[in-house]
This record gives sequence, structure tokens and C-alpha cells, in this order.
Amino acid sequence: MEISAPNPVTIPSTEAKVYPNLWIYNLNLHSPSTGVGTIKAEFLPYNAANGDIAPGSYVQKLSTNDLWAAVQEVPEVATAYAAILNCVAPLTAWVAAKEAEAAQASEVEETPVAEVEETPVNEVPEVTDTPDIEEVTEP
Repeated sequence: MEISAPNPVTIPSTEAKVYPNLWIYNLNLHSPSTGVGTIKAEFLPYNAANGDIAPGSYVQKLSTNDLWAAVQEVPEVATAYAAILNCVAPLTAWVAAKEAEAAQASEVEETPVAEVEETPVNEVPEVTDTPDIEEVTEP
């Protein structure tokens, strides 16, 4: 059953967009033990020529619960998995260096400029002796 809208909405038409490529939106490898594992991937339509990535509502999913069979039977998966294993040590070193840089930068920012000793108002000494002030006249 339709309901009449008191204020009809007009949505202007837009030019069609072409996405000939896929963007890896999410990639997850899970292997809780040897011989058991999953691959879950999500892709979004992508246009490499202009860098446009389609909205998340166009997500395309790919998954398997047989990670190790894929590694054994699909050479590209074996190559990709080896690349992931080979990047762990250099990535760990890179992350540690970035964290050290950030920590050093925050230490510089947190260094106090000067320490000021505060004296409570009721402990401020009263000034009773004032030096004579000479009047300066211009020649």
C-alpha cells in the first residue's frame, strides 16, 4: 500500500560510473592451528584510472574455510602467503621505528619550558621599603 508524501522527493539522475577493477577492502587470514584455516576477503568495485572506489554497499565477498588446500593447490595463494610470512619481520621493525619516533616526538612536546614555583597569596612578603624614584627630565 502506498502512502502519499506531503513533500515529494526528487533525486536527480547521475552519470553511470564504470569500475573495471577491484579494491581490497578487507582481507583476513585465520589459522588457529596447522591444517586449519580460513580466508575471508571483501572487495569494492574500483576504477584505477581515476582512483574512485564504489560505496561499501557494493561489497563483494570471497571466503573459504580451506586455507591450506588453497595454499597447496593455487600457486598464487602460496606465493601470497609466503610474501605475508616474509614481510612480518620487516613490518615489525618498521612499526617499532615509527612508534619510537612518535614516542620521541611526544617526549619533546611534554618537556616543560620552565618550572615556576608558586607562592601562596597569604605568604607573599609585604613590601615596606621602596627606593626613591628620581624624576627624569629630558634636556
